[in-house]
Amino acid sequence: MIAKKKRKRKGKPDETLLYASQVRAFKGWIKAVKPWVREDGSIVSPEEQQKIIDAQSEERKKTEELNTPKK
Repeated sequence: MIAKKKRKRKGKPDETLLYASQVRAFKGWIKAVKPWVREDGSIVSPEEQQKIIDAQSEERKKTEELNTPKK
């Protein structure tokens, strides 16, 4: 086997790695925040998020109670 030479990255490696980590951080942030973005572009506050979660949980419990066969 013939050993291949590794290609060196152009530019400063520190800047490239920093940019890559910033992109990964942004992608993680957008994945977490996207469901909480309103139509006007504003983001739902944590308090409002909790209210929505609680309401959905209550609705799910009621639905489960209605659909559970009674013995």
